[in-house]
Amino acid sequence: MSGFVEAVARIARHESAARAVASVGQVTEAHSGDADHAVTVRLRDTGLVLAKVPVAVGILGHAAIPAVDDLVLVVFCEGDRNAPVVVGRLYHPGLNPPDHADGQVVLSLPAGETEPKVRVLVEPGENRAVVEIGGEVRAEITDKVVHLRIDDELSAKVDSGGGGRVELSAGGSSLTLKKNGDVTLKAAGKLELSGTEVAVNGTAKVAVKGAIVELN
Repeated sequence: MSGFVEAVARIARHESAARAVASVGQVTEAHSGDADHAVTVRLRDTGLVLAKVPVAVGILGHAAIPAVDDLVLVVFCEGDRNAPVVVGRLYHPGLNPPDHADGQVVLSLPAGETEPKVRVLVEPGENRAVVEIGGEVRAEITDKVVHLRIDDELSAKVDSGGGGRVELSAGGSSLTLKKNGDVTLKAAGKLELSGTEVAVNGTAKVAVKGAIVELN
């Protein structure tokens, strides 16, 4: 009887070892328009091609299909080779991850580019997030400051520190609004105010100064 049990155990171990668990594969086709969110994968070790393998996502409503030639990790549900699922992508010697540090979340697209078109950096420990697009547009958000900059010439900044202020700048011109009520407007060139009605009132003092002052 014990021999029979041992034989059954050996068969069970053999069958268990033969069951597919996971494999690394290379994407040969991306079905980006497919409702199943799938790719076709060639397994690296066996060369077996798996057609339209579903790609798992971390949250519904999100889509990021692996590209052709991407390395992916394929798992087989309950060891069944007829039930593969892509659960992630892998870096390799030809594709390095973007610069990053512990505790950071980094998105850099296109992947592997030294000058990415889109870069997102999130630092939860610093209460900070940065979005850069095309090297000219940069938005930085912290728990005190929201700062938008475009090509070093255009800037909008909201800062809750130091009493709170909003700053808008374009070239050499700027507008500053402080939480205490102060407003400063500076123009590097011509400053023009126009309207069907324009009223200038000062409860304490109104000063007009210039090399030439014209009133009409």
